[in-house]
Amino acid sequence: MKDAEEAGLTEIVRVIDNGSNAQGTILACCSDDFVTWLQGADLIIAKGQAHYETMSNLELNCIYYLLQAKCAVIASDIGCQVGEMVVLKAYLAKSRGEAARSRGLNDLGRKRSVLLVFWPVL
Repeated sequence: MKDAEEAGLTEIVRVIDNGSNAQGTILACCSDDFVTWLQGADLIIAKGQAHYETMSNLELNCIYYLLQAKCAVIASDIGCQVGEMVVLKAYLAKSRGEAARSRGLNDLGRKRSVLLVFWPVL
């Protein structure tokens, strides 16, 4: 939350806590409110390797991961070198089986929801 406040995000968008102190986003540990927002978001921006590790297998809408690959396993999984800073976009098909399609940030429009997922600064 502190990261979002320092960046001024709390002045322009609704910022919610995921309800967990776990590294990454482990849905079983998150609040129901957060899970509802996560599942309904049109765009998710997840900062940190832990979010990639805990969210990359979820069937969610468009996700952008912002991370530094800190180990060989993750670097190999995303196709980069250890230590590289990465912006990775992942589009997954929705559960009803429709094909995933690319969509730019400008296509989101005003009524779409964007969820930013940050590691909390304690």
